[in-house]
Amino acid sequence: MGMTLAEAHVRGFEVAGHHTARFVAYVRALTEDEVALPVPGLTWTVGQTVTHVQSVYERYTVDRRRADTADLVAVANEEDVARIGVGLEASARSIEEQWAFLGAVVGSVPPDTEFPFHAGLQTTMAGGWGNLLGELLAHGDDLARATGKPFGVPGEDLEVTWRFGFPLLSGWLRPEARGLVETWRLQMPFGDIGLVLDRGVFDVIDDPAGADHDLEVGDVEELTLQVPYRRREAGDPLVELLGSRFRDL
Repeated sequence: MGMTLAEAHVRGFEVAGHHTARFVAYVRALTEDEVALPVPGLTWTVGQTVTHVQSVYERYTVDRRRADTADLVAVANEEDVARIGVGLEASARSIEEQWAFLGAVVGSVPPDTEFPFHAGLQTTMAGGWGNLLGELLAHGDDLARATGKPFGVPGEDLEVTWRFGFPLLSGWLRPEARGLVETWRLQMPFGDIGLVLDRGVFDVIDDPAGADHDLEVGDVEELTLQVPYRRREAGDPLVELLGSRFRDL
């Protein structure tokens, strides 16, 4: 049995809080010259990428707008970066403020409470922590590739992302994947994870017995950068097949 929802509600908050503090410190250590550097593979600079991460945190608190489709999420991301503008210290302070607010309320929210997400989906706070850790991993990697200053999230801290954040990928399935029915068994260092794709619905289960595809995972951080964030090339055909089910994030 993997991490439960109640455990992820608490542990996910703790882990996300740790990496939030790391990210804020990373942002404050960036130089003025680094702010304008282009991020490989993105249309944003380093400073604009930090602004985007700020906007993600604000969607957990003060910004309740949600996009109806994956395409409209991309539009909203661009609009938010333009609206907020670039300011490293302002972004760092905003991220700290949003996290402090979340810390004040998380203990009073039942773990099974659901909140609106993009693409018409709902998620729990555990799913939110998982999504946030994925954002920090992907965009921390973006900043690292642009500046040469490393930022990562270790694989053992990504269990909540895979178990509770990744069901949100239902909104990012490619059209050709929406008619598929298949199961995956991912043998992770923290335990097996089952992925189920069933005619447009993507979900995560604990017991993937009899899965159609079986993948042994040694480096969870690297896999997460390959699927679904596509910050790395997938050298394994099975990883490439899994990644092909989803749109780019």
